[in-house]
Amino acid sequence: MFPGSGPFHSVHMIERGEKGAILDEDYPPIRCFYLDPMELIVCYTTGQKLIELSRSLMNLAYDEQRTVVD
Repeated sequence: MFPGSGPFHSVHMIERGEKGAILDEDYPPIRCFYLDPMELIVCYTTGQKLIELSRSLMNLAYDEQRTVVD
C-alpha cells in the first residue's frame, strides 16, 4: 500500500535487457493499492474503516481464490 494516487495497479518482474520476458510464473505480480494520506489519517484518528480498501482487498482475495479453483 502506498500513500498518494499513483497510476500503478501491479508490478511485474522481467528479465534484464530491452525486451525482457515477463516472469509472472516465477515471481507473482505485486498488487499496488494507493491510499489518500489524509483519508488514512482521518480514519486512523477517528477509528473509521477504510471501506474502499477493504472492498478492493476482498475482491482481490475472491478473484485469486476463483483462479485457483478454476
